[in-house]
Amino acid sequence: MFSRVEVITDAVTHDKLAAAQADDEELRALLVTTKALQIENVLIPRTTVELYCDTSSGKPRPYVPSNLRRQIFNSLHSLSYPGIKATAKLVSQRFEWPDIQKDCRPWPEVANPASAPKFPAIPSLQLATSPSLLPVFYTYTST
Repeated sequence: MFSRVEVITDAVTHDKLAAAQADDEELRALLVTTKALQIENVLIPRTTVELYCDTSSGKPRPYVPSNLRRQIFNSLHSLSYPGIKATAKLVSQRFEWPDIQKDCRPWPEVANPASAPKFPAIPSLQLATSPSLLPVFYTYTST
């Protein structure tokens, strides 16, 4: 029933994300320098928590500090183990951080030990192309 219980991780709560954002130097630098992102402080509905979110796409995407990125990635990836491109798209549709696509690419290969090949690769046979490499067959004649 729960074949992958070992991959269940702690959830990243709004409070935990807000606390991490408050201590993040990279976010402070983005607030001052970036023009591509529209980072605003957004009140999360039905809570008293405010998070810094990118609102440039029309839908607020919370900024994720570096210490929580892998945990956010793992929580989304472990839902169904989609491929590399699908996971990167899934994360980038919901969250924001610099180089999000680049960060998400190598993580699925490391995150899922079940994706390792079940059988090791078998080396291909190398055909002899030179007569000197061909086996020599001896014929024995009785005398």
